[in-house]
Amino acid sequence: IVAGKLISFLFIYSTVYNLHTGYTILQNGDTSTTDLYVDLPREDYFQTGDSYYMTIGSTYISQQRYSNTDNAIVFLDSEDRLGRNRTATVYYVYGDYETPEIVREEVAVQATEQNQRVFTVPFPFENYLDDGYQMYVRVGLTDLYDYQYEVFGDQFEFADASLYVALGQSVHFTFIYPKDKSVDIYTPTFVRAETDKQREFTIPWPYDHYLERGNIMIVQYNGRILDESKYELDGDILRIFRIADAVADTDELAFCFYYRKINKNAVTVKQVTSTAILESQNSFQIEFPFFDYLESGNGFFVSIGSTFVDQSRYTIDQGAITFTDGTTIEQGRDVTFTFVYHTIYEDYDKYVNSDTSKSELSPSGEDASV
Repeated sequence: IVAGKLISFLFIYSTVYNLHTGYTILQNGDTSTTDLYVDLPREDYFQTGDSYYMTIGSTYISQQRYSNTDNAIVFLDSEDRLGRNRTATVYYVYGDYETPEIVREEVAVQATEQNQRVFTVPFPFENYLDDGYQMYVRVGLTDLYDYQYEVFGDQFEFADASLYVALGQSVHFTFIYPKDKSVDIYTPTFVRAETDKQREFTIPWPYDHYLERGNIMIVQYNGRILDESKYELDGDILRIFRIADAVADTDELAFCFYYRKINKNAVTVKQVTSTAILESQNSFQIEFPFFDYLESGNGFFVSIGSTFVDQSRYTIDQGAITFTDGTTIEQGRDVTFTFVYHTIYEDYDKYVNSDTSKSELSPSGEDASV
């Protein structure tokens, strides 16, 4: 770096959420490679949908050139690769995820008369069923189906006159709900079987990477919890193992989702390119991630090739960037816009910002080369 030159600093930060950044350096050996196995901030980093960007040497690499598996970054073009004795640096930007706290409360109500068929349900709070929460009922070692009983207000009654509980025996009511409904959300979704004895269902996830972010799902069939040992998850598919546990075409599975509010959103790094269609073009329309991106207080950084462009070199007006320092872009060459923001923007404003500043390295005339 020569004396008198300016260096720009890129700041990525959040004013509300815990935001983490980091990087890992991969030094390639004597052979080139298309797959980059890197040290991740968390073992499940790619599964949770967190973001990253990459440079090779001093070159900023477009996201269009690579993707990732569960444990590696891979170049999309078989001819694209990290060359021999080259260094790749992967930069991470991510937030925190928290496991929701749920209460699993079981209350036994003892029969006070012989052959009792009606019981008062000890709901944990008012409107429990009306709010969509599920209740599970057991007598002895038998879990009841929801068609074996009826509930009117707080009164439970067996649907079949042949069903009753002997004096001194109990009906066990189980309630599952968030410990703090201000931070954790419960959402039930019902999926009806389309064929008789159906064993595969598409899971109506509330959002992507749901389980990977520490959330909880309970599957229910006719008022009974379907034990996790009876099915497997394969991406968006739930597959029931045994025909005996298959769902009739008149029935449905209930997917009960319990998740923490902040787990729905994540920090994301999104790149958008704009190609010069004119010779010596100095103005480009920006394709922002959402309509009020700048008005929400979010930021972005600009690069031409591998060079980051300081904010002092351009202006933004009505969604377009104009270079004001004499910079022009040759026809066919790209300008890359990198947006770093928290997807919470859908509900709130200004949670993640990116900005730049500049500093003179040394007084003019002094040798500050490195």
